[in-house]
Amino acid sequence: MNKIIIFLVIIVVAAASVGAYVFLFGVSPPFLGDPKELYKGLAAKANPLPNGKYNYDFSIGVGDDQDGSSTSMGMFPLGTIKMDADIYSLNGKNKTVMAFAVMGQSMTVALFELGDMSISCTEAPLISSSASGSGIRCERGEENLGALTGEQYQKMFDEVIDEIDLSLKGQRYYAGRPCYEFLLKIDSTTLEKMMEMQQQDPFAGSPYGSLIMEGTRAEVETCLDKELGFESMFKLRFIKYSELSDKETDIVNISMQLNSFDPNGASEADLRIPVDFLLENLECKRDSVSFTLIAFNPVPSGTGQLKVGEYSYTDDIVYETVEPVNIGSMAAGDEKDFEFALTKDLLPGSKQVDLCIDGRECVSGSCYFFNPFEPSSTSAGASCEDSDLGQNFAVKGTVTYSTSSASDLTVSDACIGDSLLEYYCEGTEKKTVLKECVKGCSNGACAE
Repeated sequence: MNKIIIFLVIIVVAAASVGAYVFLFGVSPPFLGDPKELYKGLAAKANPLPNGKYNYDFSIGVGDDQDGSSTSMGMFPLGTIKMDADIYSLNGKNKTVMAFAVMGQSMTVALFELGDMSISCTEAPLISSSASGSGIRCERGEENLGALTGEQYQKMFDEVIDEIDLSLKGQRYYAGRPCYEFLLKIDSTTLEKMMEMQQQDPFAGSPYGSLIMEGTRAEVETCLDKELGFESMFKLRFIKYSELSDKETDIVNISMQLNSFDPNGASEADLRIPVDFLLENLECKRDSVSFTLIAFNPVPSGTGQLKVGEYSYTDDIVYETVEPVNIGSMAAGDEKDFEFALTKDLLPGSKQVDLCIDGRECVSGSCYFFNPFEPSSTSAGASCEDSDLGQNFAVKGTVTYSTSSASDLTVSDACIGDSLLEYYCEGTEKKTVLKECVKGCSNGACAE
Protein backbone atom coordinates (compact mmCIF):
# COMPACT_ATOMS: atom_id res chain seq x y z
CA MET A 1 0.00 0.00 0.00
CA ASN A 2 2.82 2.44 0.86
CA LYS A 3 4.35 1.85 -2.57
CA ILE A 4 1.05 2.73 -4.24
CA ILE A 5 0.73 5.94 -2.22
CA ILE A 6 4.31 6.94 -3.03
CA PHE A 7 3.64 6.26 -6.73
CA LEU A 8 0.50 8.46 -6.66
CA VAL A 9 2.38 11.23 -4.88
CA ILE A 10 5.08 11.14 -7.59
CA ILE A 11 2.36 11.42 -10.28
CA VAL A 12 0.74 14.41 -8.54
CA VAL A 13 4.06 16.16 -7.95
CA ALA A 14 5.09 15.64 -11.57
CA ALA A 15 1.78 17.04 -12.81
CA ALA A 16 2.04 19.98 -10.43
CA SER A 17 5.61 20.63 -11.57
CA VAL A 18 4.51 20.83 -15.21
CA GLY A 19 1.68 23.19 -14.26
CA ALA A 20 4.06 25.38 -12.28
CA TYR A 21 6.51 25.55 -15.18
CA VAL A 22 3.76 26.69 -17.58
CA PHE A 23 2.53 29.24 -14.98
CA LEU A 24 5.99 30.67 -14.37
CA PHE A 25 7.43 30.67 -17.89
CA GLY A 26 4.36 30.77 -20.14
CA VAL A 27 5.50 27.75 -22.17
CA SER A 28 5.57 24.00 -21.77
CA PRO A 29 8.71 22.52 -20.19
CA PRO A 30 11.52 21.64 -22.61
CA PHE A 31 11.48 18.25 -24.30
CA LEU A 32 14.20 16.06 -22.82
CA GLY A 33 13.98 12.98 -25.07
CA ASP A 34 15.51 12.10 -28.45
CA PRO A 35 14.74 14.92 -30.95
CA LYS A 36 14.68 12.48 -33.87
CA GLU A 37 12.05 10.33 -32.19
CA LEU A 38 9.99 13.43 -31.42
CA TYR A 39 10.31 14.54 -35.04
CA LYS A 40 9.28 11.13 -36.37
CA GLY A 41 6.29 10.94 -34.04
CA LEU A 42 4.99 14.39 -34.97
CA ALA A 43 5.54 13.83 -38.70
CA ALA A 44 3.60 10.56 -38.55
CA LYS A 45 0.55 12.46 -37.29
CA ALA A 46 0.50 14.55 -40.48
CA ASN A 47 0.50 11.62 -42.90
CA PRO A 48 -2.04 12.04 -44.39
CA LEU A 49 -2.41 15.77 -43.89
CA PRO A 50 -5.08 16.45 -41.23
CA ASN A 51 -8.46 17.74 -42.44
CA GLY A 52 -8.88 21.50 -42.63
CA LYS A 53 -8.05 24.68 -44.50
CA TYR A 54 -4.52 26.05 -44.17
CA ASN A 55 -3.33 29.49 -45.27
CA TYR A 56 0.40 30.11 -45.74
CA ASP A 57 2.74 32.83 -46.90
CA PHE A 58 4.99 31.04 -49.39
CA SER A 59 8.09 32.26 -51.21
CA ILE A 60 10.86 30.92 -53.38
CA GLY A 61 14.04 32.82 -54.15
CA VAL A 62 16.98 32.18 -56.41
CA GLY A 63 20.11 34.22 -55.83
CA ASP A 64 23.27 34.73 -53.87
CA ASP A 65 21.82 36.48 -50.81
CA GLN A 66 20.86 34.55 -47.69
CA ASP A 67 17.37 36.03 -47.71
CA GLY A 68 16.82 35.04 -51.33
CA SER A 69 16.38 38.68 -52.41
CA SER A 70 18.99 38.66 -55.16
CA THR A 71 17.42 39.50 -58.51
CA SER A 72 19.64 37.34 -60.68
CA MET A 73 21.09 33.91 -61.04
CA GLY A 74 23.76 34.23 -63.68
CA MET A 75 22.12 35.78 -66.76
CA PHE A 76 18.58 34.76 -65.79
CA PRO A 77 16.64 37.20 -63.57
CA LEU A 78 14.28 35.76 -61.01
CA GLY A 79 14.73 37.10 -57.52
CA THR A 80 12.06 36.15 -55.02
CA ILE A 81 8.53 35.12 -55.94
CA LYS A 82 6.08 35.55 -53.08
CA MET A 83 2.61 34.05 -53.06
CA ASP A 84 -0.42 33.38 -50.95
CA ALA A 85 -1.19 29.67 -50.59
CA ASP A 86 -4.38 27.97 -49.42
CA ILE A 87 -4.38 24.22 -48.75
CA TYR A 88 -7.65 22.29 -48.46
CA SER A 89 -7.34 18.78 -47.02
CA LEU A 90 -10.23 16.33 -46.64
CA ASN A 91 -9.97 12.60 -45.98
CA GLY A 92 -6.60 12.17 -47.66
CA LYS A 93 -7.39 14.39 -50.67
CA ASN A 94 -5.80 17.81 -51.07
CA LYS A 95 -6.02 20.98 -53.10
CA THR A 96 -3.41 23.74 -52.99
CA VAL A 97 -4.20 27.15 -54.50
CA MET A 98 -1.31 29.56 -55.08
CA ALA A 99 -1.80 33.13 -56.28
CA PHE A 100 1.19 35.18 -57.44
CA ALA A 101 2.47 37.53 -60.13
CA VAL A 102 5.14 36.85 -62.75
CA MET A 103 6.44 39.67 -64.97
CA GLY A 104 3.49 41.84 -64.00
CA GLN A 105 0.91 39.15 -64.85
CA SER A 106 -1.30 37.66 -62.15
CA MET A 107 -1.53 33.88 -62.09
CA THR A 108 -3.35 31.28 -60.03
CA VAL A 109 -2.28 27.65 -59.89
CA ALA A 110 -4.41 24.93 -58.28
CA LEU A 111 -2.81 21.56 -57.53
CA PHE A 112 -5.11 18.61 -56.82
CA GLU A 113 -4.05 15.34 -55.16
CA LEU A 114 -7.12 13.10 -55.46
CA GLY A 115 -6.09 9.62 -54.47
CA ASP A 116 -4.42 8.04 -57.50
CA MET A 117 -4.80 11.14 -59.70
CA SER A 118 -2.86 14.40 -59.64
CA ILE A 119 -4.16 17.42 -61.58
CA SER A 120 -2.69 20.89 -62.01
CA CYS A 121 -4.85 23.79 -63.23
CA THR A 122 -3.54 27.19 -64.28
CA GLU A 123 -5.54 30.39 -64.68
CA ALA A 124 -3.82 33.38 -66.26
CA PRO A 125 -4.56 36.03 -68.93
CA LEU A 126 -1.81 34.60 -71.14
CA ILE A 127 -3.30 31.10 -70.95
CA SER A 128 -6.78 31.89 -72.21
CA SER A 129 -9.03 29.90 -74.45
CA SER A 130 -11.21 32.04 -76.70
CA ALA A 131 -13.62 29.16 -76.80
CA SER A 132 -14.38 29.25 -73.10
CA GLY A 133 -13.09 32.65 -72.09
CA SER A 134 -12.23 31.16 -68.69
CA GLY A 135 -8.46 31.16 -69.05
CA ILE A 136 -8.24 27.85 -67.16
CA ARG A 137 -6.15 24.95 -68.40
CA CYS A 138 -5.79 21.67 -66.52
CA GLU A 139 -3.48 18.74 -67.05
CA ARG A 140 -2.67 15.52 -65.32
CA GLY A 141 0.75 15.24 -63.73
CA GLU A 142 2.89 13.58 -61.11
CA GLU A 143 2.65 14.19 -57.37
CA ASN A 144 3.09 17.91 -56.93
CA LEU A 145 1.54 18.91 -53.62
CA GLY A 146 4.31 17.49 -51.46
CA ALA A 147 6.79 20.28 -52.18
CA LEU A 148 4.43 22.78 -50.56
CA THR A 149 3.09 20.74 -47.67
CA GLY A 150 6.44 19.14 -46.94
CA GLU A 151 5.15 15.59 -47.54
CA GLN A 152 7.73 14.86 -50.23
CA TYR A 153 10.50 16.05 -47.96
CA GLN A 154 9.06 13.95 -45.17
CA LYS A 155 9.17 10.82 -47.33
CA MET A 156 12.82 11.48 -48.04
CA PHE A 157 13.62 12.24 -44.40
CA ASP A 158 12.08 8.93 -43.31
CA GLU A 159 14.69 7.10 -45.38
CA VAL A 160 17.75 9.16 -44.42
CA ILE A 161 16.81 10.55 -41.01
CA ASP A 162 19.70 8.75 -39.32
CA GLU A 163 22.16 10.44 -41.72
CA ILE A 164 20.88 13.95 -40.94
CA ASP A 165 22.12 16.23 -38.16
CA LEU A 166 18.81 17.04 -36.44
CA SER A 167 18.38 19.21 -33.36
CA LEU A 168 15.43 20.61 -31.42
CA LYS A 169 15.50 24.41 -31.13
CA GLY A 170 12.49 24.75 -28.82
CA GLN A 171 8.82 25.67 -29.02
CA ARG A 172 7.20 28.45 -31.02
CA TYR A 173 3.71 29.60 -31.95
CA TYR A 174 2.24 30.16 -35.42
CA ALA A 175 -1.38 31.23 -35.88
CA GLY A 176 -1.79 30.80 -32.15
CA ARG A 177 -0.82 27.11 -32.28
CA PRO A 178 2.23 25.66 -30.45
CA CYS A 179 4.81 23.74 -32.45
CA TYR A 180 8.23 22.17 -32.00
CA GLU A 181 10.97 23.81 -34.07
CA PHE A 182 13.74 21.66 -35.53
CA LEU A 183 16.95 22.38 -37.42
CA LEU A 184 18.08 19.80 -39.96
CA LYS A 185 21.55 19.99 -41.52
CA ILE A 186 21.98 17.85 -44.64
CA ASP A 187 25.44 17.32 -46.13
CA SER A 188 26.02 17.14 -49.89
CA THR A 189 26.27 13.33 -50.00
CA THR A 190 22.95 12.85 -48.22
CA LEU A 191 21.31 15.57 -50.32
CA GLU A 192 22.38 13.86 -53.55
CA LYS A 193 20.95 10.61 -52.21
CA MET A 194 17.64 12.32 -51.42
CA MET A 195 17.39 13.82 -54.89
CA GLU A 196 18.09 10.42 -56.44
CA MET A 197 15.36 8.89 -54.29
CA GLN A 198 12.86 11.48 -55.50
CA GLN A 199 14.31 11.37 -59.04
CA GLN A 200 13.76 15.09 -59.36
CA ASP A 201 15.46 18.43 -59.06
CA PRO A 202 12.95 21.31 -58.81
CA PHE A 203 15.04 23.37 -61.24
CA ALA A 204 16.31 20.66 -63.59
CA GLY A 205 15.42 21.40 -67.20
CA SER A 206 14.72 25.08 -66.49
CA PRO A 207 16.80 28.02 -67.79
CA TYR A 208 18.46 28.09 -64.40
CA GLY A 209 19.93 24.64 -64.94
CA SER A 210 20.32 22.09 -62.21
CA LEU A 211 20.85 23.95 -58.95
CA ILE A 212 20.98 20.84 -56.78
CA MET A 213 24.49 20.12 -57.95
CA GLU A 214 27.53 18.34 -56.59
CA GLY A 215 28.84 20.00 -53.46
CA THR A 216 25.51 21.59 -52.51
CA ARG A 217 24.28 21.11 -48.97
CA ALA A 218 20.96 22.05 -47.37
CA GLU A 219 19.57 23.38 -44.11
CA VAL A 220 15.94 23.00 -43.11
CA GLU A 221 14.15 24.81 -40.31
CA THR A 222 10.71 23.41 -39.64
CA CYS A 223 8.13 23.76 -36.88
CA LEU A 224 5.77 20.79 -36.48
CA ASP A 225 2.38 21.41 -34.91
CA LYS A 226 2.37 19.98 -31.40
CA GLU A 227 -1.14 18.50 -31.71
CA LEU A 228 -1.47 17.46 -35.37
CA GLY A 229 2.12 17.32 -36.65
CA PHE A 230 1.69 19.44 -39.79
CA GLU A 231 4.29 22.06 -40.67
CA SER A 232 3.52 25.50 -39.28
CA MET A 233 6.78 26.87 -40.62
CA PHE A 234 9.23 25.55 -43.20
CA LYS A 235 12.47 27.09 -44.49
CA LEU A 236 14.73 25.30 -46.93
CA ARG A 237 18.13 26.65 -48.00
CA PHE A 238 20.35 25.15 -50.66
CA ILE A 239 23.91 26.29 -49.95
CA LYS A 240 27.00 26.00 -52.13
CA TYR A 241 30.61 26.88 -51.55
CA SER A 242 32.02 29.31 -54.12
CA GLU A 243 35.73 29.07 -54.84
CA LEU A 244 35.58 32.47 -56.51
CA SER A 245 34.43 34.29 -53.37
CA ASP A 246 35.82 31.69 -50.94
CA LYS A 247 32.54 31.55 -49.04
CA GLU A 248 29.25 29.72 -48.91
CA THR A 249 26.26 31.35 -50.59
CA ASP A 250 22.56 30.55 -50.75
CA ILE A 251 21.46 29.56 -54.22
CA VAL A 252 17.83 28.70 -53.45
CA ASN A 253 15.52 29.64 -50.58
CA ILE A 254 12.05 28.15 -50.11
CA SER A 255 9.91 29.14 -47.15
CA MET A 256 6.35 29.01 -45.90
CA GLN A 257 4.66 30.23 -42.73
CA LEU A 258 1.21 29.42 -41.37
CA ASN A 259 -1.21 32.36 -41.12
CA SER A 260 -4.37 30.47 -40.18
CA PHE A 261 -5.79 26.97 -39.75
CA ASP A 262 -9.46 25.94 -39.65
CA PRO A 263 -9.97 22.22 -38.96
CA ASN A 264 -13.50 22.46 -40.41
CA GLY A 265 -12.63 24.69 -43.35
CA ALA A 266 -12.48 22.10 -46.18
CA SER A 267 -15.45 20.55 -48.00
CA GLU A 268 -16.04 18.35 -51.05
CA ALA A 269 -16.96 21.47 -53.01
CA ASP A 270 -13.48 22.89 -52.36
CA LEU A 271 -11.93 19.82 -54.00
CA ARG A 272 -13.98 20.07 -57.22
CA ILE A 273 -11.83 20.38 -60.35
CA PRO A 274 -12.87 23.57 -62.24
CA VAL A 275 -13.28 21.78 -65.59
CA ASP A 276 -15.33 18.67 -66.39
CA PHE A 277 -12.89 17.13 -68.87
CA LEU A 278 -9.23 16.66 -69.56
CA LEU A 279 -7.69 16.26 -73.04
CA GLU A 280 -4.70 13.92 -73.33
CA ASN A 281 -2.73 12.32 -76.17
CA LEU A 282 -3.84 15.10 -78.51
CA GLU A 283 -2.68 14.59 -82.11
CA CYS A 284 -3.41 16.75 -85.14
CA LYS A 285 -3.31 15.04 -88.50
CA ARG A 286 -3.86 16.45 -91.96
CA ASP A 287 -7.62 16.01 -91.91
CA SER A 288 -8.44 14.66 -88.44
CA VAL A 289 -7.91 15.26 -84.72
CA SER A 290 -7.55 12.46 -82.16
CA PHE A 291 -7.35 12.55 -78.37
CA THR A 292 -8.19 10.78 -75.12
CA LEU A 293 -10.99 12.40 -73.12
CA ILE A 294 -11.12 11.97 -69.33
CA ALA A 295 -14.32 12.90 -67.49
CA PHE A 296 -14.03 14.33 -63.97
CA ASN A 297 -17.80 14.60 -63.51
CA PRO A 298 -20.73 12.56 -64.92
CA VAL A 299 -21.87 13.55 -68.43
CA PRO A 300 -25.36 12.20 -69.29
CA SER A 301 -24.94 13.30 -72.93
CA GLY A 302 -22.30 15.33 -74.69
CA THR A 303 -22.82 17.29 -77.88
CA GLY A 304 -21.04 20.45 -78.89
CA GLN A 305 -18.22 21.73 -81.08
CA LEU A 306 -14.63 20.86 -81.82
CA LYS A 307 -12.61 23.93 -82.83
CA VAL A 308 -9.13 23.84 -84.34
CA GLY A 309 -7.19 27.06 -84.87
CA GLU A 310 -3.96 28.88 -84.30
CA TYR A 311 -2.81 32.15 -82.77
CA SER A 312 -2.61 35.19 -85.04
CA TYR A 313 -0.05 37.97 -84.71
CA THR A 314 -2.50 39.74 -82.35
CA ASP A 315 -2.61 36.67 -80.06
CA ASP A 316 -6.23 36.01 -81.02
CA ILE A 317 -7.17 32.50 -82.11
CA VAL A 318 -8.21 32.19 -85.75
CA TYR A 319 -10.20 28.99 -86.15
CA GLU A 320 -9.49 27.02 -89.31
CA THR A 321 -12.28 24.54 -88.76
CA VAL A 322 -15.30 24.08 -86.47
CA GLU A 323 -16.93 20.67 -86.35
CA PRO A 324 -20.02 19.34 -84.52
CA VAL A 325 -19.16 16.52 -82.08
CA ASN A 326 -21.02 13.98 -79.98
CA ILE A 327 -19.05 12.29 -77.21
CA GLY A 328 -22.04 10.39 -75.84
CA SER A 329 -22.44 9.74 -72.11
CA MET A 330 -19.52 9.39 -69.70
CA ALA A 331 -19.32 8.56 -66.01
CA ALA A 332 -16.88 10.29 -63.67
CA GLY A 333 -13.46 8.75 -64.18
CA ASP A 334 -14.26 7.38 -67.65
CA GLU A 335 -11.60 7.61 -70.37
CA LYS A 336 -12.50 7.44 -74.07
CA ASP A 337 -10.43 7.67 -77.23
CA PHE A 338 -11.85 9.82 -80.05
CA GLU A 339 -10.89 10.64 -83.61
CA PHE A 340 -12.88 13.25 -85.54
CA ALA A 341 -12.59 13.86 -89.28
CA LEU A 342 -12.24 17.50 -90.34
CA THR A 343 -14.03 18.97 -93.34
CA LYS A 344 -10.96 21.09 -94.15
CA ASP A 345 -7.33 20.04 -94.23
CA LEU A 346 -5.09 21.73 -91.68
CA LEU A 347 -2.19 23.91 -92.73
CA PRO A 348 1.19 23.17 -91.13
CA GLY A 349 1.85 24.86 -87.80
CA SER A 350 1.06 24.88 -84.08
CA LYS A 351 -2.65 24.38 -83.38
CA GLN A 352 -4.99 24.96 -80.48
CA VAL A 353 -7.86 22.51 -80.09
CA ASP A 354 -10.94 23.52 -78.08
CA LEU A 355 -13.60 20.97 -77.17
CA CYS A 356 -16.78 22.75 -76.11
CA ILE A 357 -19.57 20.55 -74.81
CA ASP A 358 -22.91 22.34 -74.47
CA GLY A 359 -23.48 23.72 -70.99
CA ARG A 360 -19.97 22.90 -69.75
CA GLU A 361 -16.55 24.52 -69.61
CA CYS A 362 -14.49 24.19 -72.78
CA VAL A 363 -11.22 22.30 -72.51
CA SER A 364 -8.17 23.09 -74.60
CA GLY A 365 -4.98 21.48 -75.76
CA SER A 366 -2.24 22.15 -78.28
CA CYS A 367 -0.58 20.07 -80.98
CA TYR A 368 1.68 20.59 -83.96
CA PHE A 369 0.95 19.53 -87.54
CA PHE A 370 3.85 19.82 -89.95
CA ASN A 371 3.46 17.33 -92.84
CA PRO A 372 0.88 18.32 -95.49
CA PHE A 373 1.85 15.26 -97.54
CA GLU A 374 0.96 12.60 -94.99
CA PRO A 375 -1.64 10.13 -96.27
CA SER A 376 -5.16 11.40 -95.73
CA SER A 377 -7.33 9.36 -93.39
CA THR A 378 -10.27 10.15 -95.70
CA SER A 379 -8.48 10.00 -99.07
CA ALA A 380 -9.99 6.78 -100.34
CA GLY A 381 -13.36 8.40 -100.97
CA ALA A 382 -16.28 7.84 -103.28
CA SER A 383 -15.75 10.96 -105.41
CA CYS A 384 -13.43 13.92 -106.04
CA GLU A 385 -13.80 17.07 -108.17
CA ASP A 386 -11.27 19.92 -108.67
CA SER A 387 -12.53 23.35 -109.76
CA ASP A 388 -9.22 24.31 -111.44
CA LEU A 389 -8.95 20.91 -113.15
CA GLY A 390 -5.74 19.50 -111.73
CA GLN A 391 -2.40 21.02 -110.87
CA ASN A 392 -3.15 24.54 -112.06
CA PHE A 393 -0.80 26.70 -109.98
CA ALA A 394 -1.96 30.04 -111.44
CA VAL A 395 -5.57 29.65 -110.29
CA LYS A 396 -6.92 29.15 -106.77
CA GLY A 397 -8.96 25.98 -106.87
CA THR A 398 -11.27 24.08 -104.55
CA VAL A 399 -11.48 20.32 -104.29
CA THR A 400 -14.86 18.86 -103.37
CA TYR A 401 -14.77 15.23 -102.31
CA SER A 402 -16.75 12.57 -100.48
CA THR A 403 -15.70 9.71 -98.24
CA SER A 404 -17.39 6.62 -96.91
CA SER A 405 -18.45 8.58 -93.80
CA ALA A 406 -19.01 12.14 -95.11
CA SER A 407 -19.95 13.97 -98.28
CA ASP A 408 -19.43 17.42 -99.84
CA LEU A 409 -16.13 18.04 -98.04
CA THR A 410 -14.03 20.90 -99.43
CA VAL A 411 -10.42 22.07 -99.30
CA SER A 412 -8.89 25.05 -101.14
CA ASP A 413 -5.43 25.81 -102.46
CA ALA A 414 -3.43 27.85 -99.92
CA CYS A 415 -0.15 29.75 -99.69
CA ILE A 416 2.61 28.67 -97.30
CA GLY A 417 5.11 31.51 -97.49
CA ASP A 418 6.19 31.78 -101.13
CA SER A 419 5.04 28.23 -101.89
CA LEU A 420 1.61 26.96 -102.92
CA LEU A 421 -0.14 23.99 -101.32
CA GLU A 422 -2.09 22.70 -104.33
CA TYR A 423 -4.98 20.25 -103.94
CA TYR A 424 -6.02 18.08 -106.90
CA CYS A 425 -7.83 14.83 -107.68
CA GLU A 426 -6.37 11.55 -108.74
CA GLY A 427 -9.36 9.42 -109.56
CA THR A 428 -11.57 9.54 -106.47
CA GLU A 429 -8.71 10.42 -104.11
CA LYS A 430 -7.72 13.88 -102.88
CA LYS A 431 -4.00 14.61 -103.36
CA THR A 432 -1.61 17.49 -102.51
CA VAL A 433 1.60 18.91 -103.92
CA LEU A 434 3.76 21.80 -102.65
CA LYS A 435 4.84 24.11 -105.50
CA GLU A 436 7.55 26.75 -105.06
CA CYS A 437 6.31 29.98 -106.69
CA VAL A 438 9.06 31.92 -108.50
CA LYS A 439 7.33 35.30 -108.04
CA GLY A 440 5.69 34.47 -104.72
CA CYS A 441 2.28 33.18 -103.68
CA SER A 442 -0.88 35.21 -103.14
CA ASN A 443 -4.48 34.24 -102.40
CA GLY A 444 -4.03 30.53 -103.09
CA ALA A 445 -2.17 30.88 -106.41
CA CYS A 446 1.34 31.53 -107.71
CA ALA A 447 1.85 35.12 -108.84
CA GLU A 448 2.51 35.57 -112.58
